[in-house]
This record gives sequence, C-alpha cells and structure tokens, in this order.
Amino acid sequence: MNLTELKRYLAELGIAPMKRFSQNFLIDNNILDKVIKTAEIQKGDSVLEIGPGAGIITRRLIEEGAIVTAVEIDRTFARELRKLPLEVIEDDFLNVELPDCDKVVSNLPYHLTSPIMARILPHYKSCTLFCQDEMARRITAKPNSKEYGPFTIFVQFYAEAKYAFKVPKNCFYPVPKVDSAVVHFTKKEAPAVNADHFFEFVHTAFQGRRKMVATTWRKRYNIVIESDARPENLTLEEFLKYYEQISPTDSE
Repeated sequence: MNLTELKRYLAELGIAPMKRFSQNFLIDNNILDKVIKTAEIQKGDSVLEIGPGAGIITRRLIEEGAIVTAVEIDRTFARELRKLPLEVIEDDFLNVELPDCDKVVSNLPYHLTSPIMARILPHYKSCTLFCQDEMARRITAKPNSKEYGPFTIFVQFYAEAKYAFKVPKNCFYPVPKVDSAVVHFTKKEAPAVNADHFFEFVHTAFQGRRKMVATTWRKRYNIVIESDARPENLTLEEFLKYYEQISPTDSE
C-alpha cells in the first residue's frame, strides 16, 4: 500500500492516524520486502502482529501464508481487520493474555516499545520489530559505548538481537520526527537466576554509571569485588558472575 492508496483507504473509513496510538504507517514496499525476509516468514508460520493499524504488514504476512493473530486497540481498524483471514483481538496488548504464536512481526507503537518488548522477548521464538533508531542502537549496543545500558542487558538476557536495517522516517505516514530501524531477535535460553533480582542488581550498577561497580555494589550489597570496571564496561556474563557473589544459590 503506497501513500496514495493509504490516504484513500483512510478517507473511505473517515479516520485519520491517531497520535495517542503512535499510528505511523509503513508506505514503502521495499522496506516491507526486507521485513518479511528478515523475519524468515514461511507458509504456515504462526505470527503475532501488535498494532497492525491499516493492515499493511498484515496483508503481506497473509500473502506469504502466515497464520496471523493481530492485537489492535483501534476499534475501526479492528473491525476492518476482521474482514481478512486472521484472528483479531481488540484490546490494549499490555492487557491481553499472550497469544500462542511462534513469531512476532510488528511496527510497535513507539511510546510502548520497552514494556511490549519486556513481555514478548521471553516468550516468542523470534521477533522482528520496528523501533526508533536510537532505541535500536541501545538494544544492540556493545560494552564500552554510551548506548550500552540496563535495557541492553535485559535484551541479551533473553535473546540474540541483530540490528537489521535502518528505516528513514519518510517511509511512514504520517512522517515521524525520527528515523526508525528494524531489529531481529532470536530467543535463547535465559540464565538460571531470578530475573527480577538480577535486573535490580544491574540497575543498581547503572545508577552510578560513572562510578566503579565495586564501589556501587559494596555500598548496596556489602560485597567486595576486585574490579575497576564501570557498568558500561561489563558484559552480561560478567554481570552474572558478580551477581553470584550476592546470590550463590539462586536458581529460580
């Protein structure tokens, strides 16, 4: 669906994109092709799409033979999506029970990127997601970079993340203020620790980002660590190693 077709479709429905739902619709078929290729969509794949809106990605997923479940909060779009061969859940994604699918392909509502990812990354085999380019670079950041932070560690805990490609802002309507990117996530086995406790441990370190973790953790957890590293210097494996010092029997 190009820009002319999208505008005609919206006019026929008598609606306009709603900012409060972060409705910015993809209008570039070349980008759509790259998304399908990145997600490795095959006939018979069960795919969850979050916030499909006008159904631009949805229709392509169906054409590729995917079995699609769509969660859409907008009543008008949910009604129109029901005309297609798929399951439609009309609700806020953060309120619904997670659908039983293998893959997620979605142009996420950007103001809800973090909480949505927190729900889906531990659950689905793969996720191919649009997000703001700045967020994509944080997600895929390496240690010793300014983008590297607690959310990077969270993602690495559950998945292998790959920055697939950048998506210029003029590939959407309405045109957003910033460029986007597509990131592909492949689920992996999470470490055998209490995730909530571990992420609290990580966040504590980054609260003193300019301080050595040895200083921060000694004050918070009364542990002695022989290291002059700051939090952005540590890999996930190193965070896990130090975490064992405060919770050596943690296997939840």
